[in-house]
Amino acid sequence: MGSKIDNYLFGLLTPNHQKFSITNTRNWLDALQTELNAYQYKLEERVKKLNPAKPRRIRKEMGADK
Repeated sequence: MGSKIDNYLFGLLTPNHQKFSITNTRNWLDALQTELNAYQYKLEERVKKLNPAKPRRIRKEMGADK
């Protein structure tokens, strides 16, 4: 059953599929972005709790403070 659902969703996101919908695709991408942002926020909060000084150092090492 999971593969049927996956195939259906894939069809909704494939432009040449008869059931394709730009609205569905946009809504799916918005939902995905929201989930990723929430996940990133949770990770950043966990890092802050482990060591409050580390997030700034990590960001600096990644080049964010240039």
